[in-house]
Amino acid sequence: GAKISGYTFNFGDGTTKKQASNVIQHTYAKPGTYTVTVTVHSNIADATSAKCKVSVTVAPEPTAACTDLTATVTKRTNVRLDAKATASNGATISSYVFTITDASGKVVYTQPVASTATSASTTTEITTPGTYTAKVVVKTSVGDKTDAKCEKSFKVAREKVPGVSIIKKVDGHD
Repeated sequence: GAKISGYTFNFGDGTTKKQASNVIQHTYAKPGTYTVTVTVHSNIADATSAKCKVSVTVAPEPTAACTDLTATVTKRTNVRLDAKATASNGATISSYVFTITDASGKVVYTQPVASTATSASTTTEITTPGTYTAKVVVKTSVGDKTDAKCEKSFKVAREKVPGVSIIKKVDGHD
């Protein structure tokens, strides 16, 4: 009778492996659909049949990213922060954490926003004049995501005091 001497696994990605065992593991380098074929080697012949072929689909890795942050100052002290993010291949967004720091790096505002959407916003009031940095971190199923595009500087201007000129006249003379 026939005696099996080994197996050759062709993984459909250019990788083949010959071994004595009929059990094997393989890691694909990139997503796609592959046809895996097993050839059985025996003392009589090498054989491959339709039952020795299987299609394997490797899904892309889940990904998420923070893609943009805008900081808009209105009425001198009102600050609106708008963030954008992406999530694909099964990744999900759970929240956004907005932070504003002053020129010394001190945190002056932190606001978590629970949202599963690809955008979120928050508003606050910053009354002290100066330069500030806004940053957002997007909390996702594949970790916390931020980027240089998700950090923006903005300025709060000094309050404009109307100029007043007083001229003292006594009997019509300066």
